[in-house]
Amino acid sequence: MLDLALLAAKLATQYQLSDALIYATAQQEKVELITSDNHFSDLPNVCYFPKL
Repeated sequence: MLDLALLAAKLATQYQLSDALIYATAQQEKVELITSDNHFSDLPNVCYFPKL
């Protein structure tokens, strides 16, 4: 759990994310994050679908 928190803190700083825990969880689990939240759109390992 501490590893996830530290990764989230690192990613929050690196990408200026306020909800980095979501992204950090995907990164830790080595899965692609599928989202329609545009602040994740340009990040590595993200599949972004714009809202209609």
